[in-house]
Amino acid sequence: MKKSLLLFITFLTVTLAGAQGIGDTFTDSDIDYKITNDSPFEVEVIGSSLVTAIVPSSVNEPIGSTPCSVTRVGDEAFNPNTTLTSLELPSTVTSIGNSPFRNSVVETVTFTTTNGIITIDNRGFILSNISGDITSIISSAESIGNGGFNGSANITAVTTPSTLTTLGTSVFRNSGILTADLSASTSITELPSQTFRDCSLLNSVVIQSSVTSIGASAFINCGALNSVQVNNPVPATVGANAFTGVVLGDATLIVPAGKTGDYAAAAIWEDFGTITDGTVTLSTNKLEQALSLKLYPNPTSGIVNIKNNNTNLKVTVYDINGRSLLKTANSRIDISNYAAGVYVFKVETSNGQLVKRVLKN
Repeated sequence: MKKSLLLFITFLTVTLAGAQGIGDTFTDSDIDYKITNDSPFEVEVIGSSLVTAIVPSSVNEPIGSTPCSVTRVGDEAFNPNTTLTSLELPSTVTSIGNSPFRNSVVETVTFTTTNGIITIDNRGFILSNISGDITSIISSAESIGNGGFNGSANITAVTTPSTLTTLGTSVFRNSGILTADLSASTSITELPSQTFRDCSLLNSVVIQSSVTSIGASAFINCGALNSVQVNNPVPATVGANAFTGVVLGDATLIVPAGKTGDYAAAAIWEDFGTITDGTVTLSTNKLEQALSLKLYPNPTSGIVNIKNNNTNLKVTVYDINGRSLLKTANSRIDISNYAAGVYVFKVETSNGQLVKRVLKN
């Protein structure tokens, strides 16, 4: 009898221990959970049969009624899920796993009190059905992994937070995003490769002052892009094919005050149709032939001639920092007293304007 009782107690102990172990799953109020830690007890959400799921900050596991803090949305949690359309998360959830919203119909992710999400793993919202402005979803994020919102066709806008220190590659690739403001995320020094690749609807972006390099293919095939604001006074280096498929001649580049000349002389940035700091606007459209204008010789040792068949000629010469050096209505400009380097000539006529860089030897 004692032996049988001992065996039963041993069996019961093992059963209870197993029910409360890491990796075990249970369902509470039609939301599925998996235990991820037992000291203290923590769980992640791994599914739901609800249409609208309001996730509590704590849930009791069913065997020992041990309270478990809900801290994560697990990998593949709602992949696939054709029922759940709205998910409300508590502030205790600090992490979004790999591909939890892929092939799901979840349209909105909101928060009961405050947003606690710090980490979005690789492909956190890849191919999701999330719609609208996603700023609230990432408002406290410190890290967004590779492909974070890749292929999310219904997102429209994002403003990244000051807390963001890590941004993976292809985060917004092939999404429906229209506008992006990255200006607050000044801990990031590189716009990673393929960040906005194939975002065919993207029309404006603001790049933070800390960025010193634009990754390869960052804006490739962003055919609707017509406004780029850069907040770094020093032009960032631009990786291979970063703007391939963008008609830069039709786009406006907004730069820091006094830096139009720097950007007009910088590789790739020089190709923007309009470069402005709000005060000086340089148009770099290739209008030489259309306006019957020609600047020569270029390079020059001092004299620049302007062949002009138009009326009302106005010429302004800027240095590399965008400072105005001279203004004239003459078609023969003498810059022989200026130091060797690149100068920007803005030529205005009754038919339009031309901006051209001239190299002085």
